[in-house]
Formats: sequence, C-alpha cells, structure tokens
Amino acid sequence: MIRIKYLTAIFLLFITYSFAAQAEEDFVKANTFYSAGEFSRAIELYEQILSNGFESGEVYYNLGNAYYKTGNIGRARLNYERALFFLEGDEALNQNIELLKLKLVDQVEEPPRLFLSVWWDYILNIFDINTFSKIVLCLFFIMLIFLALFMHYRRRGRTRLKRVLVVAIVLWLFTLIIWGNKIYLFETEKYGIILTSTVTVFAEPSEDTTELFVIHEGTRVKVERKSSNWLEIKLIDGKTGWVTQKNLEII
Repeated sequence: MIRIKYLTAIFLLFITYSFAAQAEEDFVKANTFYSAGEFSRAIELYEQILSNGFESGEVYYNLGNAYYKTGNIGRARLNYERALFFLEGDEALNQNIELLKLKLVDQVEEPPRLFLSVWWDYILNIFDINTFSKIVLCLFFIMLIFLALFMHYRRRGRTRLKRVLVVAIVLWLFTLIIWGNKIYLFETEKYGIILTSTVTVFAEPSEDTTELFVIHEGTRVKVERKSSNWLEIKLIDGKTGWVTQKNLEII
C-alpha cells in the first residue's frame, strides 16, 4: 500500500510537471504570436493555458492586451481586472486600464468621497493579497526575533529594543488588518464586466418592467444579488438595476 501511494505521488508530480512545462511552452508560443501580430492565435493559446488551470497575472495581462488589439474592449478589461488579483500595483497594468477606460462609451464618474476613504483604498491597492500575506508573515517573524532579544537582555539595550518591538508589533497589526480587509472584500464583493455592446438595465428582474438606463461594453459593475438568471448591479455613481446574467462575466 505504501509503495502504491509512493508511486501515485510520483506519478501526480510528473503529471503536474508535464502540464506546467506545457503551459510554459504555450505561453512562449502565445507571446510569439502576439509579437507577430497574430492576436487571434495568441488569444487561443492564452485561453487554453487558463482553461488548463494555470493562472497568472502575466497570462491575464497578455490576454487582455491581445483582446484590446482585436478591439474586444469588454474581454480586454475583464482580463486586465483579473490580472489585478496577481499584479495589483503594477504600473503598466494600471496604465493600460486607464487608457482602456478612455475608449468606453460609459464615462461614469464616481461621486466625491472622504479623504480617509480614498486613502484607505490606496493602501489596499498597493499590493495584491498574496504579497500582503508574505509581508504579514515576514513582519511576524521579525516581531518574534525582537521579542526574543527583548526577553534575552536584562537591562542593557532593553529600552531601545522595546521601542523597536512596539514599532514591529504596530506594523504587523496594521498590515494584518489590511490583509484581512482584502480577503473579506475578495470573498464578499463581486464585480463583473459588461461584454455586450449595449445592455438595457431594468427596474426589476424582468423585461416587462421599467427600463432605467443603458450601459455598454467594458463597463465595470458591482454585483449586488442574483435572482434566477438576473443580476442586480450597481454602478460606481450609485445607479442600480437588473440585467440578464448573459450580458456580463464575473471578474
């Protein structure tokens, strides 16, 4: 039984390595197609990599670029937004998103917010969840090291170590709060991108109700709730309404 488990583990590792090697090879090929201007073939390979379960910020970013080159603004933004989960704070990615927004039909403006709210969002978006988790772990070990040193020294240098330890604890707690907030938002808040050229937003989850307004491809919306095949959405300016699920894809 032990030998079978051992062989199974080796086989699974081999399969995983083989798939990873294939994904890397496909990524290189897709990049070559992109550089040659064969964007449709590049898209096909990038999508294939993702469908095989290999996600990365670079794949989503390049896929977004390829869709942008073909004029598919909706899917370009969808993949840029997905890339943000891995490359949050990346300058090139954020610049591309801002450039793409200029091409959108819906130029929705966010209402004024309090400075603290804007500042907190800025802090949250400096790094992605994985990076914040690494920072939390590193600060935790640094805190433990200074705590051990503080406990070791009886008198000499203890006052200075105490100050450093307090700073380390405060930084760790602050980063832990940010990390926890990002995880909470990731788990509870869902956003989507409109993929249809023109979408009518209704007052209720039915086409027999009042038509409130129209939105267009590439617009980012917050998904509030679901009813059958309808989704209640909210725009950044506070407008809400219902659209059919087929018109958007969750980020």
